[in-house]
Amino acid sequence: MRARRPSASAGPRIAGATPGRSARRSVRAPAQTLRIDVVFVIGLAIEVAGAALLAAGQIRLVDLTVVTRETTVEPRREAHQVAARFTVGFLLLALGVVVQLVGYAVDGGWWLVVVAIGVVAVARVIGLAIADTKVTTWLHGRAVDYWQASMSEDEEEA
Repeated sequence: MRARRPSASAGPRIAGATPGRSARRSVRAPAQTLRIDVVFVIGLAIEVAGAALLAAGQIRLVDLTVVTRETTVEPRREAHQVAARFTVGFLLLALGVVVQLVGYAVDGGWWLVVVAIGVVAVARVIGLAIADTKVTTWLHGRAVDYWQASMSEDEEEA
């Protein structure tokens, strides 16, 4: 019996791939890998900025939920469940992003964390500017339209 000789295209194989071109892993140049790392770090940093804006809103939601105004009824535990889940969800999101950033920093260099911090700052400023101008105006307009419609319905009923 003759031993089989590996084919010329033998190399690292991807599980389940058929022999040929698709079975070989593509090997990226270090510069290309670095560019990909930077793109992922920028994306994660934008997520951090978005999560920070969510957290700020969450703090306000918790304030409104915890502080019951003009009521003599003791707050119910169940009333705080949505705020609690939102808080834990934000913390898990933030932890996941931080772990990913540390992974990229270990692999590509700690300077990527500096890039991420810069992107977080810029994205937060831009996000706040958009939220505080365009989106707030749009939401306010919708609320006024709804309020006017409900007022006209009340007048028609009277």
